[in-house]
This record gives sequence, C-alpha cells and structure tokens, in this order.
Amino acid sequence: MSAVEQFHRDGWIREPADIFALKARYGQGLQQLKNREGWGDKSAAKLFDAIDERRRIELNRVIFGLGIRHVGEVAAADLARHYGSWDAFLRAVDLARPAEQRHQLAEVAVEEERRGPCATRGRSPGQTRLSSPSRSGLTARTRSQRGSRSRRSSPAH
Repeated sequence: MSAVEQFHRDGWIREPADIFALKARYGQGLQQLKNREGWGDKSAAKLFDAIDERRRIELNRVIFGLGIRHVGEVAAADLARHYGSWDAFLRAVDLARPAEQRHQLAEVAVEEERRGPCATRGRSPGQTRLSSPSRSGLTARTRSQRGSRSRRSSPAH
C-alpha cells in the first residue's frame, strides 16, 4: 500500500490537494509520522521535500494538463516558451475570448443556414435541391440514385 493510500485510509488526506497541507497539519509533530510503520526522520523529511518540489509546476505541464484540444506536450512546451508565465498566458487567453465568441456565433449562423432551407420548404435533408441546379434540374437524391444505377449496370472489376 502506498503512503498516499495509507494517509487516505487514516483520514490524513481526503482529496489530492490535502497532500500539500500534510506538513502544516502533521509536520510540526513529526512524531505522528515517525510512529507509523516504515517511517523515520529521513523518510518524513524526504516526503515533505518531495511535496514542496511539486508545489511549483512547470508552465508547459499546466498547459498540457488543461486538456486543450489539439495541444499535446510539444505544443504545450511551445506555448509555455512563447508566453513565459502563467499570467502572460492567461492575458492572451482573455484577449482571445471575444474572437472565440464571434467564432461560436458564426458556427451557429452556419448551422442555422444549413437547416434553414429544409425547414422552411418542408423537405428532409436528403431532398435538398442543389444550390445551383444542373441543366437537368435533378435533386441531390435523384442524382445519387441515377449514379448508383449506372454503376450497377457496369461490369465488375
């Protein structure tokens, strides 16, 4: 059983963030930790040192951890190198928010435009007339059916 599992079982930590409060809660009286099986002065000190090392996370790991679509480890490292700090990265994200909102509005408008002609004329999406009708004036469905008949009559390869 790992130390984290032991601490959780004993009620020392309830959630991951509690790990960073261990020293404040139990570090002053290292005796509690040293009394545990397999723990001494050195192991307790190493535990608190390791926790302190993890208090500061590299920017590229934070960006990668956000789970931004199409941002892998390499792109996260590039973004971290470009912005240099969390504050600079956050300012850039805040500046991009209006553009992102306009993009979402445009996506909604495109979707409404796609749905619009079918809904207003009572047609199903498969019966949508081609936007620039061909010389024969066929609908998209008729054209695809005609093409499939001609393919059936051709010899197999």
